[in-house]
Parts: sequence; C-alpha cells; structure tokens
Amino acid sequence: MARKEKFGKFILFEELDSGGLGTEYRAAKLGATGLEKIVSVLRLSPAVSANVEIAKAVMEQAKVAAQLQNPNITRIYGIGKVDSAYYVSTEFIEGKNLKQIFERCRHDAFPFSIDHGLLIASKICTALEYSHGRKMDPGVRYFHGLLCPRNVLVSYEGEVRVRGFGNWLARVRDTGALQDEDLRYLAPEQLAGSGDFRSDVFAVGAVLWETLTGQPRPVPRGRSPG
Repeated sequence: MARKEKFGKFILFEELDSGGLGTEYRAAKLGATGLEKIVSVLRLSPAVSANVEIAKAVMEQAKVAAQLQNPNITRIYGIGKVDSAYYVSTEFIEGKNLKQIFERCRHDAFPFSIDHGLLIASKICTALEYSHGRKMDPGVRYFHGLLCPRNVLVSYEGEVRVRGFGNWLARVRDTGALQDEDLRYLAPEQLAGSGDFRSDVFAVGAVLWETLTGQPRPVPRGRSPG
C-alpha cells in the first residue's frame, strides 16, 4: 500500500496476499488507549461482500473455525463489517506462506531441505489431526477442504500455522476465488464434487511431494470441482 488506511478499528498497512476472496493486510488493531496489537485482516473483495448470501456464509464458517485452538492453526480473533466490506481478523505471523517459499526456492535453484519439509508436513498433520477430531455434524468430522501451500504459514522463527479453515471449497468456488493451481492439491473426490477429512490427507501428500521434489503436481485437466 502507498499509505496507511483507516478501516474501522484497524489501520491497514502493507498488503500481504490477494486472491478471489479478498485482500489480506498487516494491520494495527486499535483499542481505547491506542495500539492494541498487530494482526492480519482479510477484507473480502467488493464482489464477495456484495453477495450477501456468500459473504455471510463465509463469516459463519469463520465463526466455527475460530473455535479451533491449536498451536499449528492460525487463530481467528474476530469477524465483522465496516461499511459494505466484511472482514476476518487473525493473528499476524511474521514470515511467508509455503507458496512464496517454494517460488523462492525454484527461483534461486535452492532445494528445500528434506528435514525442514518433513517437519513442516508433521506440523500440518498435527493441525489436521486436531481439527479432524472435531465434529461439524453428528458423525461428520471437521476438515479443511482446501489445504495448499498458500494456506500454510511459516514464521521466521520456524513456527508453522495452517490457515483457511472455514473457507470451504464450495464457498471459495462460488466466489470465483478458486485458482487453477489450487486443483493440484484437491483429491479426486473433490474434483468430482465431494470430499471429507480424508481429502486433507491427499493434500498433505501433494504438498510434501512438492517439498521433496521441488516441483508441484501437474494441474488436473478436464476436471473441475462442482
């Protein structure tokens, strides 16, 4: 961003990421006496916010995801609306997402460390094991549904956080936020229009493959989640 922007109880600083759902910023949350904490704010795009049904569905899923409390899951602090824009605020992780790390490794022709790759995969599995232990409905396990490198954050201190819980694949698809590269990490049943907690296991394998080989799986052709 060229300058700071006031957004409700936040001051938005630089842009961290951008996608079909909206734009994520590093932000300062303001309290009664000034700065309260540094957070990340995902501001839903005008197109998504204008679709009240989808925007509210994303917000409701974020409320459910906010109940997930695990060291390897990004904490959700709050959701809300400023003027016509919906937002989700989360903890700020000083680091990069795994997609950015992969791209830098390929650009510099620097292979990803096997030990680091296995460590990151184990931390992702810890987050998934915890979330899969919860229930969405009786007999139905909670799951991520869109685990991909851009939804895995690695701090400069080596912490690993999985984000994007609650951004259900169906909702992401409805907003037009699903990118072709995301298809690499979707299990066959998701491409066919279904999926459950086992789909996350497939995604971990796809991420680990990219970590160890330095190359992502090819984008499936002729299939799309619907």
